[in-house]
Amino acid sequence: MSLMLKNLKSLKIKSQTAMKYQNGIGIIEVVVSFVVLGIMVAAIAPMMTANVWSLENTLARNAAAYKAERMLDSLQMAGIHQVTTVTDFPCSEAGVDKRAFTCSITPTVLTTNFEVVTSKKVVVTINWTINRVHTLSVEGVVQ
Repeated sequence: MSLMLKNLKSLKIKSQTAMKYQNGIGIIEVVVSFVVLGIMVAAIAPMMTANVWSLENTLARNAAAYKAERMLDSLQMAGIHQVTTVTDFPCSEAGVDKRAFTCSITPTVLTTNFEVVTSKKVVVTINWTINRVHTLSVEGVVQ
């Protein structure tokens, strides 16, 4: 029993002396924590970039759909004889759009009445670039 008490006392003394020299965090712990943090950031960064691109593309698609609907409404108001083929013209609004949009209008004659065109199918195509070219096409009928 006395041997066990001696071992316990010596162990207690050794741990107390070890504690005297251990103040705060050691340099090895700091280096290891930075390495772990770096690995975590490296794993998360590509996902964050992909999410940003996805969000930008969604916003651009919404803006393109709005532009296409507005163009179809304008063509409907202008009348059937004002609808002509126009390709690759810039349709970005300064100060509003963050992306450069390119638009095309392609009409196709649907019906005629004694050689007079009475309606046209109109396809409005809008392109923009975020990492690659994206395209949105909207169809409508102008009478």
